[in-house]
This record gives sequence, structure tokens and C-alpha cells, in this order.
Amino acid sequence: MQKLTLKGLEAIGLSFIVINLITEVLRIVIFILLFLVNTHAWSQQTKKKFRFHLLVGGAYSQFRVGEVKTDPYPALEVRIGAGISGALAKRWAINSGINLGMKVKRKSLLSYGSIYKGKGVPDVRIDATASENHHYFIEIPLAIQFNHNDRLAFYTGVLGRSWAANDSHRDFLRSQMEVGFLLGGTRDINKSLALSIDLYTTLAPSLYMHTRNQFGQVKLIYRLE
Repeated sequence: MQKLTLKGLEAIGLSFIVINLITEVLRIVIFILLFLVNTHAWSQQTKKKFRFHLLVGGAYSQFRVGEVKTDPYPALEVRIGAGISGALAKRWAINSGINLGMKVKRKSLLSYGSIYKGKGVPDVRIDATASENHHYFIEIPLAIQFNHNDRLAFYTGVLGRSWAANDSHRDFLRSQMEVGFLLGGTRDINKSLALSIDLYTTLAPSLYMHTRNQFGQVKLIYRLE
């Protein structure tokens, strides 16, 4: 009976987590749709001084721990998003938008009965954060862009990220917010498509053990007319 009760409580808890996640995703989707509709109307009224786009990206992410030398736990990040670009001058523009992404959980380096094969000193909480859950996040970039020519541009700015809650108390990313430095470049493939490369690192490492999030990313951008 006790086992059944515990399993029932776990199932109920998991159901609430799934419902909350679905609700948050739906709210984000609605926000993105409203963002696109309003931005499209705005760009039409301003004779295309503003342009908006959709994106999909994949990143190689890792932890950089400040207080102890340990494994960076590299992992995959994926994201989709929508953005806007507004001209400031002949060669300058400002970019922003909203992205929804996931940091994929990876294999634990501290599995029971196994030998630690990571770098440096093992840390239980960092291992748990990297391996127990997928991490979902919302992020908003804000960057200044310099257009080198008609096809090549460079940009720099900041990226704010908000990590979703989960059921692991050992996870130092859950329900956290962070702001980081963003640097990147974009190369046009044709009139509608562009390829972009980003580099990111947390500015103020306020997470566990002064840990910074870092990633290198490749994005495919589709510009809407």
C-alpha cells in the first residue's frame, strides 16, 4: 500500500510538472505569434525600416566553474525563436527577439559503481545538474550590429536567460536567471536565409561555485518579408 501511495504521489507530482510545462510553452507560443503579427504590422507602417525573422539553432554548451577545477560537462543546446532588426544608420542596426530552448541532459560521470573519468575534481551537484534533467529556458538577446557589407555583419550585446523550474533540489540552474555577453557574426546565404555563429558567456557568475554558462552556437535565420 505504501509503495502504491508513493508511486501515486510521484505520478501526481509529475503530472503537475508536465501541465505547468505545457502551459508555459503555450503562453510562449502565443507571445511569439503576437510578437510576429505586431512586428509585421509595424514593419509595413515604417516602410521596412524594421525586419523580423525566425531562427533555429544548435549549440555546444559547458560549465566553467570558478572555485574548483572540475569537468565542464559539455552538452547540446537547441533553440527556436523570433526576432526583429531595426536600422539605426547606414551600417548599424539593433537586434532583439525571444527564444525558447532546451539544454539536453547528458550521461552522469558519477554513476553508481563506475569510476570517475572526468576532468579535475568530481562534484556531485554539478553532475546532478548536468545529468538529471533536461533544462528549458526562455532568452532575450539585445545586440548592436555592424553591417560590413551587403552579406556580412558582426554584432555584440547581452543575452538574458530564465531557466524553468524542475523537480531536482540539487539542480543549481532551476528557476535561475542569468545575463551574459554575446558576440557573433552573420553571413547571408541568399535574400531570405542567413547563417550565424554566436559565442556566449555569463557576465556575473552568481550560480553554484561561481559557475558560468558558456556556449558556441550555429543558427539558421529565415527573414520574413
